[in-house]
Amino acid sequence: MAFVGLVACSEQISTDPSLSLSFSTDTLRFDTVFSGIESITAQVRVRNDNKKAILLDQIALAGGKTSQFRLNVDGMSNADSKVQNITIPAKDSIFIFVEVTARQTNQSTPLVIRDSIVFAYNGKVQQVQLEAYGQDMEILRDRFIANDTTLTADLPYLVYGALVIDSAKTLTLQPGCRLFFHRGAQLIVGGNLVVNGTLEQPVTMKGDRLDNVFVNIPYDYVDGQWGGILLSYAKAHHQLSYLEINSGYSGIIVMGTRDEQPTLELQNCRIHN
Repeated sequence: MAFVGLVACSEQISTDPSLSLSFSTDTLRFDTVFSGIESITAQVRVRNDNKKAILLDQIALAGGKTSQFRLNVDGMSNADSKVQNITIPAKDSIFIFVEVTARQTNQSTPLVIRDSIVFAYNGKVQQVQLEAYGQDMEILRDRFIANDTTLTADLPYLVYGALVIDSAKTLTLQPGCRLFFHRGAQLIVGGNLVVNGTLEQPVTMKGDRLDNVFVNIPYDYVDGQWGGILLSYAKAHHQLSYLEINSGYSGIIVMGTRDEQPTLELQNCRIHN
């Protein structure tokens, strides 16, 4: 059990600058995060393996108020991105919880975000590095598309709710197009779906969880994260090339009638999990 700012009267606090803290990691890395969307909460364990307690003058973000990261120290946080007078008893530890919200960069490729957590005590400083990649995207929230439409690879698309294509209209996805679906979101095509992926630039559709469910096991391997694709137009002709679909509740559902059934051509596609 960790105690913050409270030490038994009988326990001595050391001011010895030779003492050091240990950390569960020296660099806390986040997977790619979408601009403006809060990340998952990651954590760092800070341990005092010494025989005496250590009083930290402060735990702070080096970037201060301008940082894109946020700290919570065993339940304590503030707008100044620092917490002061933290005591870690001997042979005990505390947890630092970290989140990041990437700023818009107007760039098509992810940009690295860096900062560090600074631990100041006994006239010395230790640090844990923070690293994330921020990715701009276009949000499609309950979007109804009433005309023939082409989505490009310029930016990834983040879909909330349903992305619906009107009856007899065609949605075309260009090489390298990326669609990320929030939990429960679905692509509903009332017309035709054309996917023009290539070997070098496949089109991808997947859930929006880009982190790991366990160490070295990404959410790509977890099904049921979004609703999948529903092709609902009985007269449609769907052509899908080099399309990767994963982590959906279903892959592709094709609907027709007894008298009319759509056609579906799949070339070099992968549907999994």
